[in-house]
Amino acid sequence: MPAKTAENNKTQCVCITCSIFENVIPKLASVVEDCDVQILDSMLHIRVDELEEELNARIDRALDEGRRVLLLYGDCHPNMSKMTSRPGVDRVPGVNCIEMLMGRKAYSRQLAEGAFFLLPGWVDRWQEIFENELGLKHEAARGILTEMISKLIYLNSNGMPVPEEKLNEISEYVNAPWEVRSISCDRFQESCQQKFVELTNRQ
Repeated sequence: MPAKTAENNKTQCVCITCSIFENVIPKLASVVEDCDVQILDSMLHIRVDELEEELNARIDRALDEGRRVLLLYGDCHPNMSKMTSRPGVDRVPGVNCIEMLMGRKAYSRQLAEGAFFLLPGWVDRWQEIFENELGLKHEAARGILTEMISKLIYLNSNGMPVPEEKLNEISEYVNAPWEVRSISCDRFQESCQQKFVELTNRQ
């Protein structure tokens, strides 16, 4: 799967991240300077076999080069724990990208209230994901998701303009209101920095 990669063989660490964090990555530059950031397509979450293959290939390559690997992924694959059990590999804690950005308490509270979370990269491709990847045509999606969710929460972590037209489309599609939640990346940055330091200090 194609990925945008900043090649630098002198770096100590390779940071492999889902593209859902693409808008957040520039803010991490100050805490992961000595790191080769490799961004994988978020659609791999739906094609988990491809995700496992791609992650393992990149992890193998980095370890063979004598580098450490930091994964910015939640429990996105059944074998994620197996990947991070390898010496020189670790990941930022969190069950998914939303929890990693919001924190466990805030995420759990909103989830219990029936929230369905949206991030910038996902909103841009919502129809492709619903209809092509998940096979949820309009009526099926409305029936299934209306029972599951009470509201849509768009997480704005970079202060960019809110895509109201897209959010209105999704709202109509699943018959649920939307709201915007501005979040800070400070917690996420701190977690990344902590794991980055732990990795680079390992013997």
